[in-house]
Amino acid sequence: MSKRGALLGGYTLLMVACEDSDLPRVKSLLPSPTLNDKNQSGYSALALCVKISAAEVAKVLIAQGADINSVNNVRHM
Repeated sequence: MSKRGALLGGYTLLMVACEDSDLPRVKSLLPSPTLNDKNQSGYSALALCVKISAAEVAKVLIAQGADINSVNNVRHM
């Protein structure tokens, strides 16, 4: 794990909690200096929430200042 808390694939603990849709854990990790960090695929914690339809978690991230205009590295054809 790096100084900023990056895990395998560039995931942060916050991203893992978001992908698990674990609202209590997300709240326990906020505020976070890694809020707008991206994993190796370019997904932020907010993008991971949107990807799995975790609306309540996404609302909390947005209230904390998550970048709603962030884009990932996925190319659409």
